[in-house]
Amino acid sequence: MIWTQQRNDEVFARVGQFIERHVRHSRQLSLLRNALAGLQTQLKISELPPFFMVVPLWVHEAVQKNQAAVHPLVVATTLLFLGIDFLDDIA
Repeated sequence: MIWTQQRNDEVFARVGQFIERHVRHSRQLSLLRNALAGLQTQLKISELPPFFMVVPLWVHEAVQKNQAAVHPLVVATTLLFLGIDFLDDIA
């Protein structure tokens, strides 16, 4: 599997949709949008594929060929990484 900017954009679109559906407050939405945009900017300048997105895809692809079924897991690992990155910035 080759990681492309298109795949990256698809994952970020799904993460954005998840955030939109689950936020409870406009400030929370603003914070998460900014954090997601910052992460997306960091990844665009990186030459390496984001490990928190590709590792779940690689493992799932090795076990099962249906990549569409893994999208919720990739959204979850991306949000997990985003949360860890956010907490690291606070600390």
